[in-house]
Amino acid sequence: MNDPLLMRGAKTALFLGLTTAIISPVLFSMVGYVLVRTTWKGRTALDTLFWISSSIPGILASLGLLWVVLGTSWLVPLYGTIYVLMLVMILQGKLLSTQMTKAVYVQMRSDLEEAARVPGVGWIRTYIKVWLPLMMPTLVRIGTLNFVFAAQTTSAIILLSTSETRMLAMLALEMMSRSNVKELEAAGIISLMITFMTLGVALVLRKFGLTVGVRQDMKEKKSAPVEDPAPLGARAPH
Repeated sequence: MNDPLLMRGAKTALFLGLTTAIISPVLFSMVGYVLVRTTWKGRTALDTLFWISSSIPGILASLGLLWVVLGTSWLVPLYGTIYVLMLVMILQGKLLSTQMTKAVYVQMRSDLEEAARVPGVGWIRTYIKVWLPLMMPTLVRIGTLNFVFAAQTTSAIILLSTSETRMLAMLALEMMSRSNVKELEAAGIISLMITFMTLGVALVLRKFGLTVGVRQDMKEKKSAPVEDPAPLGARAPH
């Protein structure tokens, strides 16, 4: 526990996991909206591209991103930083986030969106006021899954991380590759830490997901006390 690499790896894993859990569902829910609710050209190609890119093994995807970073002059300073790993984590959850939000858009009718467009409300405000409350429970579930996957990933970032941005999973993998018994025991303890961390965050996000969304608002309205109507004699005459 006194090893600085351990605490640094825990902070990196927690930061990347939470960043992926927040940004990826919201970002790719917009992509899901484009795929389902619009008639733009190239929608099928974009959906196919997501499926094909997700079928590539993580180590090959990491190698491709490494070539992109090192082959682009203005991206070279970002190599090994937390920002490159953040980009990798967000892209890693693209297929799950897109497909789950697509399922939500397909199941819901567009009447509420059309009603919001009638008085001239723009797309951004419609998305925030209409779609986000309806999709919030699903987005919380997607964020939970993305956090779990991000905290345990190794192959997608193995070529892009350094000693300064090494996650717990990478540290455990490095210790397991050694033949020292103490290193194997330490790797097992780190694996338990990853399990407890992901379980704790998942329970917190699940509890948060039960308190948001339209369903919770309806429960609160039903549980609110109903005011008694005014007596008949107290009513104003027509």
